Amino acid sequence: FYAYVLVKKRRELSSDERDRDTKLIKISFLWEMYKPRYWYFEVIECVRRLMMTGMLVLVRPGETTQVAVAMLFAIISIVLYTHLRPFENPHDNRLAIVSQWAIFFTLFAAMLIKTKVDDEDDYDQTLFGLILVACNCTAFVLAIWQAVIPMTETLISMLFHKTTVL
Repeated sequence: FYAYVLVKKRRELSSDERDRDTKLIKISFLWEMYKPRYWYFEVIECVRRLMMTGMLVLVRPGETTQVAVAMLFAIISIVLYTHLRPFENPHDNRLAIVSQWAIFFTLFAAMLIKTKVDDEDDYDQTLFGLILVACNCTAFVLAIWQAVIPMTETLISMLFHKTTVL
């Protein structure tokens, strides 16, 4: 349905004037965060999410193949986000790329655990746990960092500006 709605309005959505078009307000949640030339990207994102969840349950459930297919989808996502950088906000692009890498490394750790690499090579499972926590916290830390830095820059600018005026 999203694809149908977006394709129907593709000319208006690919225009730089799309923000002023009152007819597009109802569907702005589908396109407003993306650059005009990537007006369709929400459909790609929905397909990505469906592939990583709904479709994966059909691929050899519980086997290493399932994890390998998920890793393949994750790599495709990393390439898409890195190459296209579809978001208007550069911070959103960075966050999306870091999040895709976190997904990939989480799946990589899952594959190592699934193939019992810790038993064969005498690794400590605590190490895998710490790696997983670090990978999954990276996106969260980046999101906070991107929120704090502009506030800090604004505060410093205001303080600096006030001292020069006095």
